[in-house]
Amino acid sequence: MKIERDEIRTGLLVVVTTGLFVAVLLFLGAPGVFVAQKKFRIFFDDVGALKPGAEVLLAGRKIGRVQSLFSPVPESERPDPKMEAMVEVSVAADSAVYLDAKATISQPRVLADPVIDFTKGSESSGVAPDGYKFFGNRPAGLDEIVSTVMEQMKPVMQKAADTLDVVQEIASGPLQRSVENIEALTEPDGDLRQALGNVERLTGPESPLAITLEDTKRIVARVADEGYLEQSLKNFRDASRDFRETMRDLGPRAKAIGHNLEEATDTIKSQPWRLIWPATKHYPTPAKKTRRPD
Repeated sequence: MKIERDEIRTGLLVVVTTGLFVAVLLFLGAPGVFVAQKKFRIFFDDVGALKPGAEVLLAGRKIGRVQSLFSPVPESERPDPKMEAMVEVSVAADSAVYLDAKATISQPRVLADPVIDFTKGSESSGVAPDGYKFFGNRPAGLDEIVSTVMEQMKPVMQKAADTLDVVQEIASGPLQRSVENIEALTEPDGDLRQALGNVERLTGPESPLAITLEDTKRIVARVADEGYLEQSLKNFRDASRDFRETMRDLGPRAKAIGHNLEEATDTIKSQPWRLIWPATKHYPTPAKKTRRPD
């Protein structure tokens, strides 16, 4: 009897262990068996390295897995002609995936498998129902980034090549001639060396300019030492004083001359014949002064 009880216990243990093992497998491989699920369909232009069984995240938290991939999708079923791939995912029915959420293929860690992550959803848009369709986004891969950068660099590289051609043309043309002209000017017998030699001869210690400056210094020093400058200034002051006195004396005479000219002009206007006949105009004679008796 004891042997039979041990065999029964062993059999029950095996059955329970097998059941737990199967339950774990079902939970991991088919979570919908134990937890209510809902499915979404997500359209992408390209799913890249995404595989069935990849994790589905909601703002970084796991809520389900990728069930299947379809590529290419028939054109009649595409919401957009560029959306050639469709991914079907299963997520927990109570997951708050909102209608305006963004589905993105991302790689959370280096060398990790790609996952689908729902982000940027707003509660006001409502929770997405079972079977809802999303438009997914896949960040550009390294090869696409390099290709895009190269496409954007083409105009820059073309401009750089054109600039290099212009520089080469200048270097082989006007620049080369300029260098040759500079070399010709700076040769021992060149115009620049001759001009510098002429300037040196003109401004040297024994040059005419230096001699003229030295003579000027001696003349100025002699004038200052012998008092010529002070005497010249004194003579100028005396001449100025005499000029002012002369002008002061000429003032009344100029006034009398002006009066006589005015009378002559009036006479010519009123009696022009006096230019031919003798004068007939009488001027008043000054009264004689009588001497008072003592």
